[in-house]
Amino acid sequence: MVWVSRALVWAIGIVGYLIALLEPPTVFGIVVYTTSVLGSAFLPSHVCAVWWQKANTPGAIASMVNGAIIAFVWELAALTESRGLHPMLAGIVSSTTAMIVVSLATQAIAPVPDHIVAKIEVAARLGSSSSMGNSLA
Repeated sequence: MVWVSRALVWAIGIVGYLIALLEPPTVFGIVVYTTSVLGSAFLPSHVCAVWWQKANTPGAIASMVNGAIIAFVWELAALTESRGLHPMLAGIVSSTTAMIVVSLATQAIAPVPDHIVAKIEVAARLGSSSSMGNSLA
């Protein structure tokens, strides 16, 4: 595992170096790109995990993989100009769709554990943090 990790670090470093030599991207461009990919991967999974009782592990994994790949490919293929849709939006739509479809399709084999459903119900009863703050005052 150590040798694999070292080889991957070297490979990523070499690829980054070559990209910087051949076509240096701007820092802003890198930040927008990585935010698009990571946001597409994690935002729908997080929202569904907190607010949707049927969100399960296979759905979350499918959502994260699908969202990241779609946003990555969308940017790589330069579909923003031709489709008029930002990579993050395309990734979030596909990620959310994957979460819903896979979660519903796998409910029989991977149901949401009861202790998770109970915590979601408690969180829903608590309401927003602003109402909690007012009741504590």
